[in-house]
Amino acid sequence: SCTENEASRYGRFLASMLEIASRWHKDKEVFEVECSGFPGFITKWKASHAEGGDKHNNDYVDFENYRHVCHKWHYKIAKALVVCLESKDYVQIRNALIILNEIIDQFPLISNLANVLEKRIEKVCEDEKEKRKDLYIKASSYRGKLGRCKGRMIKEHDFHITKKPKGEKDEEDAGQKEETTTKDKKERSSESKERKSESRERKSESRERVSKSKERGERATKSRERGSESRERGSESRERERTDMGPPATKDSRKSADPGDSDRDFKRKRDSNREKEKSPVLDRLEKKEKAKKEKEKEKQRKEKEEKEKEKEKEKDKESSKKDRKRDRDSSSETEKKKRKEDEASKHNGDSSTKRKTSRR
Repeated sequence: SCTENEASRYGRFLASMLEIASRWHKDKEVFEVECSGFPGFITKWKASHAEGGDKHNNDYVDFENYRHVCHKWHYKIAKALVVCLESKDYVQIRNALIILNEIIDQFPLISNLANVLEKRIEKVCEDEKEKRKDLYIKASSYRGKLGRCKGRMIKEHDFHITKKPKGEKDEEDAGQKEETTTKDKKERSSESKERKSESRERKSESRERVSKSKERGERATKSRERGSESRERGSESRERERTDMGPPATKDSRKSADPGDSDRDFKRKRDSNREKEKSPVLDRLEKKEKAKKEKEKEKQRKEKEEKEKEKEKEKDKESSKKDRKRDRDSSSETEKKKRKEDEASKHNGDSSTKRKTSRR
């Protein structure tokens, strides 16, 4: 944590140091003239150096090693600034933006690091647009400067020699991988869509089958009802033919099952037959209606009982209130009597004292 002036000074210091380092990084001849063989670039000290013997190549930093070191410096600076930008501390974000604006001419030079910083800056702009306007203004100004400097950016394999010097092949491999991944995703999405469409078709077919089965069941029930009605009609017509047109088959046919029943009472026979022909469905409906009526009667009884209980409670409350009033009135009357008696006794005492004084 430091002030704005300290952050700007530190940024100017980094800019000047990176300018010198980039000048040595660009030209090998300049590096060999100004750097190779100097004490700051020696890696090993030997006795031959002090005596003035020959120098070996392994004793000092080579040009390619120096380029690796420059890449490490750029990476570490970018990492530290990303940590500051991702933190929620106001001071760290402000100082990081100040330093980035100061070193924009020398950093970043690598395209990968520039992309990382650009993403973090965009996130800061989105988060601080309505909360802290000063940070939003600084981040948006740096984003514009970074977009202008994209023409000088170079790739990592151009900045220093990597393990795979053939960067084009790597890019081709990455492009092929991306193409394969995109193809796989498209194929998967198409397969998933086909599966969904098949599942929908199956569901629609199953629904149609269920509806058809329901229609068939309804038709079967209707046909059964019609058959039962036709049978009943045939049985009724046969009974009428036997009773009206044909003679009785035997003497026992005229006899009734009950001893008290006679063949001449046709109305009673019809009523008894109707009672016998009652279906069980009607009996169930009648039972349900009776049960409903009984429940309603029970509810009405309970309501009446509750109302009576409430009335009794109100009466008890009123009676208790009246008793309290009576007690209060009686107590007030007794207190009044006591006061009168006290006053009378005081008056009598005063009169007696006056008489005694007059006698003396």
